[in-house]
Amino acid sequence: MIVPPDGTDPNGFEGDTPPDRTNCRIYVNEDGLLVLDQEPLRRGAHDTHPLIWRLSAASPFIFPDDNAIVLSGDPLPPNFVSGVLGAQKKAFLCSYTRTGPAVWKYTVRVIHKDTLEPLTALDPSIHQQ
Repeated sequence: MIVPPDGTDPNGFEGDTPPDRTNCRIYVNEDGLLVLDQEPLRRGAHDTHPLIWRLSAASPFIFPDDNAIVLSGDPLPPNFVSGVLGAQKKAFLCSYTRTGPAVWKYTVRVIHKDTLEPLTALDPSIHQQ
């Protein structure tokens, strides 16, 4: 990411916070492409918290609906639930029961909040230990 000379982050994130396995930040780069701060997303055997993907509060992009992030794989994790958090549509939660090592692909979709134009979807993965 290119940081402007004034030191501000164009995506609205402050500081150099290392990735954590519960919160995944989603950036939109200067070419309008989605970039994750973690790829693949690695979940430890003892991670029991839901996953939350977050867009910057300053970004004009939002998660369009409860299908903005969709997992794929066989089998899918048991008790899988997901959806947009809050009226601002800047966060998306995913929860499931851990059953051991697995790998799932997932698709991330976001749209511009004013024009409703979608960005190109991204297909990263989750690695569960």
